[in-house]
Amino acid sequence: MTRVPDATRHGALAVIALLVFANISCARQSPARNTQSDLVAFSRIDKAWKQASGAGATVAVVDWQFDPDGPAAPSLVFAASMVPGERMGHLKPWHGAWMVDIVHRIAPEAKIVPIIGRSLKQGGYQDALVRGIRYAADHGAVAVTSSMGPTDQTQALREAIDYAEGKGTLFVDVHPENVAAAGEKLKLCSPSECDARIVHAGIVSVPEHPAKPHPSRDIYTWPYDLDGKFEDGWGYSNGPPIVAGTIALMKSANRRLSPREIHQLLVHTAYDRDGFKVLDAEAAVRAAVARRGSRRGRAGRALAPAARRARPVGRRTRAADRDSGDRSSETPPRTRVTGAASRRRRTTSPRRRAP
Repeated sequence: MTRVPDATRHGALAVIALLVFANISCARQSPARNTQSDLVAFSRIDKAWKQASGAGATVAVVDWQFDPDGPAAPSLVFAASMVPGERMGHLKPWHGAWMVDIVHRIAPEAKIVPIIGRSLKQGGYQDALVRGIRYAADHGAVAVTSSMGPTDQTQALREAIDYAEGKGTLFVDVHPENVAAAGEKLKLCSPSECDARIVHAGIVSVPEHPAKPHPSRDIYTWPYDLDGKFEDGWGYSNGPPIVAGTIALMKSANRRLSPREIHQLLVHTAYDRDGFKVLDAEAAVRAAVARRGSRRGRAGRALAPAARRARPVGRRTRAADRDSGDRSSETPPRTRVTGAASRRRRTTSPRRRAP
């Protein structure tokens, strides 16, 4: 047996120790990719890609600063800022870049409208959000998201949602709206108080980020962003961009879906997990495709009576009429002319002059 020199053995042990330490450090930064911790697999988004990828759909994100050079940069269109003096690339990318990256990962072929709606220098974002919703609707977004924090239920917000819905845009928010009776403190709206046109997204409970189901939340997603470059990858912020990306997949599969139909399909196709209504992107996209087929069927049935009334006269029609005893559409039978009558007709017919 050949003896390994001490220097070589010690060097190999040092390399192994270094690799183990590196693996431990990486494991601390992000968990291993698996079906329990991957937001894509958790909501069956990878299975939904078999039917749609977001092509032809646009999603808007109202948030903090974005990254003009990030992974989603080729998909960004109509960038805008509702915050005076701040534009994309003017300040360090932050939360908005994270949200856009998630939308891009869910719907890789969708276009994304980045809208700065909250300043890194000062507070307040309600007015900017309202204007951002309208801007998104004007630029063809099928969904517009906000993960900036609680939204107050105001007349201006209701009117913006009316405007957006009329243009085919669905608002996806990170929390149920704040409401308050006269003289009371703001609180999250109850199911009867919330605006039913808003998709209220949430996150399921995990040991690192415990949460409870809320009756006002429509749909839940996995809370962790595996590929995020930010300090805190946990939180409610992930919900709206995941849902909005799925909406882009649904709209890509069926362009005729209305905001209300999309909202209904998202909720009805969700699956239950410990009381949480978890987004099932595969089922939602499949339902969108099925709705497209059912509409064609209804259109065909609606046109059938008119088609029967205006059917052309032909061999198949006459045969059907004979079978039913109806002779009204038949052409009279031709009388064959023979003998002298035939010769008289040929001789009396006027000759055509040569041109």
